[in-house]
Amino acid sequence: MRRGRQKQSGRVERTPDARDREAQEIDRLRDDRAAVDAMRAASARLGRPAAAAHIAELIADLVPADGGKALRRAHGKAAL
Repeated sequence: MRRGRQKQSGRVERTPDARDREAQEIDRLRDDRAAVDAMRAASARLGRPAAAAHIAELIADLVPADGGKALRRAHGKAAL
């Protein structure tokens, strides 16, 4: 199902028709509790609750113990 047109900038421009279909789908889901519950369960199965913490840990492991001060000095940057 197309939601809109791709613009040259890479952004998607939603057409009035796409907005209408989205509104219809939202209205349908408001009346279909079983569908919403099924979507919630599927999302929980696919979700990765610890993903953000894991990514933060990976990034923190890339930072030198001195917070990068030696690296900034070596490249002529003022230490923060």
